Amino acid sequence: MEPARSARPTGNGAMPATDEEYWAFISYGHADKRWAARLQHFFESYSIPPEVRGTLPARLTPVFRDREVLGAAHNLSEEIRRAIVASHSMVVICSPESAKSVWVKREVELFMRTHGDARIFCLIVERADGSFRAPELLPEPLRPEVCGREILAADARPTGDGAKRALLKTLAGVAGISYPALARSQERRAARRQAVAWATTLALVCVISSLGVAALWQAREARREASRAEATSKYLFSALIDFLPRSAKGIPTGALLPLIDANARPEKLALLEGEPEALFHVRKFLAEAYLQLDQRDKAVAMLETNLAAGRSLLGDDHEDVIHQHWRLATAYNEAGRGEQAETLQRQLLQVLADRPPDDPMRLDALNGLANCLATQGNTEEADRLYSKLYNLSQTHLPPDHSGRLIYTSNYVNALLRAGQTAEALTVSCANLEQSEKLRGPSHPETSFARYQQGLALVNVGDLEAASVAFGQAARDLRISVGPEHYLTLLNGYSVTASLWQLGREEEARAAGAEYFGSPPDPERVKASGKADDPVFEFLAESVVDDDAPRK
Repeated sequence: MEPARSARPTGNGAMPATDEEYWAFISYGHADKRWAARLQHFFESYSIPPEVRGTLPARLTPVFRDREVLGAAHNLSEEIRRAIVASHSMVVICSPESAKSVWVKREVELFMRTHGDARIFCLIVERADGSFRAPELLPEPLRPEVCGREILAADARPTGDGAKRALLKTLAGVAGISYPALARSQERRAARRQAVAWATTLALVCVISSLGVAALWQAREARREASRAEATSKYLFSALIDFLPRSAKGIPTGALLPLIDANARPEKLALLEGEPEALFHVRKFLAEAYLQLDQRDKAVAMLETNLAAGRSLLGDDHEDVIHQHWRLATAYNEAGRGEQAETLQRQLLQVLADRPPDDPMRLDALNGLANCLATQGNTEEADRLYSKLYNLSQTHLPPDHSGRLIYTSNYVNALLRAGQTAEALTVSCANLEQSEKLRGPSHPETSFARYQQGLALVNVGDLEAASVAFGQAARDLRISVGPEHYLTLLNGYSVTASLWQLGREEEARAAGAEYFGSPPDPERVKASGKADDPVFEFLAESVVDDDAPRK
């Protein structure tokens, strides 16, 4: 056996005694050796954020992991015994195999004899089938009927915490750090890194944009063909779409917005006065940038100018003008200007009247009109259009067409409003499966489909399954769009509320603290759109109760 080690623990932070040589002893069955290696690597490479570190070292190292199978020996080796005695904590990797392992059982029993069970942490791994419940995966000494209490376990299975979250929870336990505090610090660290990456990327895009504008100006001076200028500006627009996907919408805009503003200045755009088509495409580029950065007022102003110019220059039925028409109508609706949005969408449908019923742009315009009607409270007509769109998409669009996901999602909402809960559940499950295939299991659109599945499950009375769906969606969204995004908070609220309604108050408090803080942050509560729900009163009262003096 060879211990994995580096520097000796200093006794700082949660390390209470200088004779404890290892931060953790990893106990596992042979079938779980890859998980043991992954856990060890995570512990020894993860840098604890300074704001929660206190007097802890930056990394929890060394960790003991035996690297050979114990074979047919009847007793634990002296080295294993010494390592257990010299370890601050024990992490047991739990699976159906390890639950039956004689050696895992003996290692746990020795640790309990020398240290008690307060510093034993369990990690349920993906190899454990979802049909196994947590107590069945624990070694016998850690089962509630034997040790007299319930051992909390981080669940790395996709139906539980997921691998990344479970590893972080286990590290927090060993280090003696509040998991919600560590998770929030990790989120802030990830956001900072993402902001730097996007700022660098966008700076490069804007440099390319500036060079492109200069090149277009030179093209005008040299009387080059307008098609060359249009091709260059179209390239810039496609570059923006590549560099600013929708997953970047939640990143800080402080470093990015000035770069876009600099390229939208009137004096900069004046360089393209002699190239009207190029100017049209550059404005299109800038409007999309503002939309992606949630600068809706600036985007609307740019789109209004561009639509008027495009109609005059290219005509109402030009594809690029049609797209700007639809984009402006959508932006109006998202800005709460529903009547203007509805007028534009109806005008667009007139322009598209001669196209076949399954034309993609016509379907988008019809969906946009339905969204406008729903925003204004005319859900009856909106739901009729959603139903029409769903049927058209099912009969005319190929199975892998992304538009089917959107139209099906809106149709599920229509079914739920109509009280057709059984059909809503069937359609939402099929839509989730298709979204996982087309977008991937953690894409924001897939997470929204999972949220809709959760709503359908609530409506058929299956709160248990709904809480699992909401929890998975919230965890994925926190990574894909950020912890402050309203969809993340909406799903955070949903999992908290469903657990509370199930009577699982401790889990509801933990979920509430994870997504809204403890006590709940008013801004996050407001952003969830559910500020009036009594579950937030429960969370606030729980904090008061926890702070009350004990007699």
